[in-house]
Amino acid sequence: MVTVDQIVNGKVSDNNGPLAGVTVSEKGKTRMTTTAADGTFQLSISNPNAILVFSSIGYRSVEVPVNNKNYITVVMEAGKGQDLTGVVVTALGITRMKRSLGYSVGEIKGDDVNKVAQTNVLNGMAGKVSGVNISATGSGPTSSVSMVIRGIRSLNSDNQPLFVIDGVPVKNSLSNVGTNNGNKNDVDYGNAISDLNPNDIESVSILKGPSAAALYGSRAGNGVVIITTKTGKKSKGLGMTFSSNTEFDMPYKYLPTNQSYTVGSDPYTTPNGFNSLNGVIVDLAGTDTYRFGTPLNKGIKAIQWNSKQDAQGNYIPQDMVSHNNLKNFVQTGITSVNSLSIENSTDRDNYRLSYTNTTNKGIIPTSGLTRHNLALNLEHKVDQNFKITSSINYTRSGSDNVVAGNQGGVLQDVAYLSPSVDVRGLKDYWLTPGIQQRKALPPVGVDQDPSTLDPRTNGDNNPWFTLNRVKNAFLRNRIFGNIKANYQFSPHFSAFLRYSQDLYTEDRETRISKSYNYERNGYYNRTNIYNTESNTDFLATYHNGFKSGFDLTASAGANYQYVYGSMLQSYSASGGGIIAPELFNLSNISQANLRSSSYYSKKAIYSVYATTSLGYKDLAYLDLTARTDQSSTLPTNANTYFYPSASLSVLLNKIIHFPEAFDMVKVRGGWAKVGKDTDPYNLYGTIGISSFGNTTIETTQGTLKNPTLKPEEAISTELGLEVAAFKNRLRFEGTVYRSDNKNQILSISTPSSSGYTGRQINAGLVRSEGLELQVSGTIISNKDWNWNLSVNYTKNNTYVLSLANGVPYYSFWQDGNSGSWTYAKGQPIPNTFKADGSPVISDGKIGQLWDNQVATVTDKSSPYYGWPLLDNGGQYQKLSNGDFAHKEVVGNFNPKLLMGFQTSVSYKMFTLTASVDMRLGGTFFSQTYRYMGSDAAMARQENMGIPIPAANKGDIPGYLKSNPDKFIKFHGLQMFKLVGGPTTETGGFPYNNNGNITINDGAFFPGVYDDGSGNLVENLGDPNLTKYDYYEDAVTAGWPFARMSMFDASYIKLREITLNADLPKAWATALKLQNISLGIYSRNIVLWTKAKAGIDPELAYQFQTGAQGNGSQFRQGIERYNITPWTIPMGVKLNVRF
Repeated sequence: MVTVDQIVNGKVSDNNGPLAGVTVSEKGKTRMTTTAADGTFQLSISNPNAILVFSSIGYRSVEVPVNNKNYITVVMEAGKGQDLTGVVVTALGITRMKRSLGYSVGEIKGDDVNKVAQTNVLNGMAGKVSGVNISATGSGPTSSVSMVIRGIRSLNSDNQPLFVIDGVPVKNSLSNVGTNNGNKNDVDYGNAISDLNPNDIESVSILKGPSAAALYGSRAGNGVVIITTKTGKKSKGLGMTFSSNTEFDMPYKYLPTNQSYTVGSDPYTTPNGFNSLNGVIVDLAGTDTYRFGTPLNKGIKAIQWNSKQDAQGNYIPQDMVSHNNLKNFVQTGITSVNSLSIENSTDRDNYRLSYTNTTNKGIIPTSGLTRHNLALNLEHKVDQNFKITSSINYTRSGSDNVVAGNQGGVLQDVAYLSPSVDVRGLKDYWLTPGIQQRKALPPVGVDQDPSTLDPRTNGDNNPWFTLNRVKNAFLRNRIFGNIKANYQFSPHFSAFLRYSQDLYTEDRETRISKSYNYERNGYYNRTNIYNTESNTDFLATYHNGFKSGFDLTASAGANYQYVYGSMLQSYSASGGGIIAPELFNLSNISQANLRSSSYYSKKAIYSVYATTSLGYKDLAYLDLTARTDQSSTLPTNANTYFYPSASLSVLLNKIIHFPEAFDMVKVRGGWAKVGKDTDPYNLYGTIGISSFGNTTIETTQGTLKNPTLKPEEAISTELGLEVAAFKNRLRFEGTVYRSDNKNQILSISTPSSSGYTGRQINAGLVRSEGLELQVSGTIISNKDWNWNLSVNYTKNNTYVLSLANGVPYYSFWQDGNSGSWTYAKGQPIPNTFKADGSPVISDGKIGQLWDNQVATVTDKSSPYYGWPLLDNGGQYQKLSNGDFAHKEVVGNFNPKLLMGFQTSVSYKMFTLTASVDMRLGGTFFSQTYRYMGSDAAMARQENMGIPIPAANKGDIPGYLKSNPDKFIKFHGLQMFKLVGGPTTETGGFPYNNNGNITINDGAFFPGVYDDGSGNLVENLGDPNLTKYDYYEDAVTAGWPFARMSMFDASYIKLREITLNADLPKAWATALKLQNISLGIYSRNIVLWTKAKAGIDPELAYQFQTGAQGNGSQFRQGIERYNITPWTIPMGVKLNVRF
């Protein structure tokens, strides 16, 4: 029987006046409502003795017995404690009591996202929620930030979650690298979620699994991040709040480069025909060779690039000293964020209007970011039952110079500059303005070749030229928002209709002046991007309670999604350049060199869905959802797909008697099936039309499309346990999960004789599984002191369980003798064997990094078993010349575990907070070390030889053979063995190079070589048998083997530390203010890395214009020139309410 409901009205306020948005619920039931702008509410309760629970973010929850009253007034107090009756925002913006959920939802308060200034809001979430891995892909203010929830799930996407802001789905991806920007000028323009203003955020809910996110459809397969922005509240004064952040980023740690030698192949200290002219040493800085020339800081003088001439026209030698050019090039960065908001509410209306200006001056001169945010939230109550709300956000962001990464960036130029050259002396970068840049080349030749070098074809780029004359600018205008009409037909039935829009335009411009080494004739590009997405949806909801103890909420709705995107590019052909110098417009490109490209795409999805929540006596809750999508990107006979979900939450403490200390013991479980479509135009091949000079060209696509594609399908399960004890001062949450994604839409290789290089298929099964744990507690809570602590733990693994017939592996990327590909589980790995001779079988784990196998002695009966088998020159050699079938796994880019730690300690007016993010395990491949190591430019190459004790120098072979595992055998990362050095003092052997010049810079690799007759000869230091190399060349032996440039990716970072003071009320009153607070902070300080390589392991992402195997422009587990110096930021924050 249906109970006879009683209607209770009331009003909620705090010390400043009425409170809007407070959740009012009946204890033990799922009935709830929220307060209006004027703090009023109306709720239907099951009996006159019910208890009402009032909760809101930032306030202590209040329980009030109704006691047969019809009107209740509540005054809430600010507080930081957590409670069991808390509410969270779930799918479609539905507010739910957290204890009723059968799945895991991560929560972050807006204040916790905004404790320190961030140019990308995602950085403020790092380490704060279990199961969520947030990584910056670069250190610049516009760098994209990756957010992956519960590991990799799809092989054909970047695995980024769906972001929903105030009900508006917002476009976000990692594919933000510009195309056609000129040779070696790859630019990351940043992901669009960075447009969101952290100051406007009220709360963040992270729906991790499909059970939580199923109602959002195919886009929710990677999880959903629901962001709720701030709304207006009743204000005593002007309702105006001003906040200001100023942060100084001070560089302190730099890539460790070889600072002891200038450029050159031999460390000669006296003049000879190869390093001097007429008996005077010449500094070869700026030439393309090893960094082992004349030693620096030894009192040696040489003719240098900027040497002056005496009266006779002879160049005057200068002292050869070293300069830390990375340190001398960068500057202290400054980020300033100023925000002003005005808010208020009346009985019928509430509003909040905010404006925020963000200005960043990067640590690289001329780089930075400017962003303007304008946000308006409105609510108008037409009558007691009908209200209209709207949320509108406008962002204008841009930069005059986004510094290129990967190859060709300015920091690469600085790092490669010889330390004998002070980069500050090259600021006058024009040799011939507009025509030729100035380079640090010697003004004279040497005796063996007296001719001087032509800067047009010789020498590295001047860093200041690259900085000021290779410019990548962008301007993005974005507006997103919604308008929503909500009608309460009765105490039991309500409905809303909403229209939302996300629209942005982005204009990009690249200008490259003449004489840039990679575009000697200059370059120009204009790109215009337009994207829009609209969603029209409605939802009808019925809620009622029953005398039997059941409580029912049922909703049904529909959504229409329309997406349109286009891009138009005009640019000069690579190498074609511009006509007149320094004139950057399209008319300054010759017709023969003018190129253009354009495209557009459309997509629509029609959806219907329903959800039901059934509660029983506040001890069990069952949720069921169902959704059907019809996608325009799939075949018409298979474009509709259905996916359901179910979850159950049971409060055991309501059923089983637990000790009094336990406040809640809850078990939960969920199951879901989610579908996923594909991108537009993936069913049939298309013809591309382009021009080459005056010739029109039509081209087909390299991948054969598939008109019978089916939607991907993901089936997930999760089980969880939540416990609260000691009056909710100790809280625990644990979740285990598994997600199986099948029918992956993959592109596989095909013989080129077919006319295609690949074809699309539905195949594959990918499994992601893991464990999430979170423990939090209030350790101290009294009048003066409050101490909260939270620790989270995440472990995730993803496996390729199967692929298509005849397709043994899936490749993400291949680069630099390495790559990341995965053989499906159960597949034998080619030419890799266990100790017993049986083949190694793949476990299918995603993230594996591969390298060439090192040739070793494989005869187990040989005394040299396992020793390196050197080539005829005494060098390490690749097995089978390093072909694809002779690679081996040497690491995995995924971490073994993630941990986060947050704490907050308050004493009276002071609050200290800290957030630590920890990653343990995993490997990354540094292309920086590989490329710079090939020129002997890294600090570790200054002295890599095995130290030979003085007592053993008479028998070096005997000393090395005394411990072959340590001194001879090849194993691990960065572990090639070398004996010798660049000088006598560092253990160098006599070596003759450049004719008859002998210096002690000889070295050798311990191992054995074949004498040509099948006999193995020891290469261990016997002068009659050993094959020597000069040290400067030997230390570049890492080039054929990626593992010599691989590092452990473990790190610990202090993401945030703040000290804030809420100044006494009397001070604020004296200043005619409501309140004032002042704080200092720092952020993102690298506390520890296991690699100790001077490269931030978090930034192990290499981007490029082309997409890798899964369609992303970012390669994970590999970096190239992500060498921005580490900084210690120091910031000051002021907050004033008028």
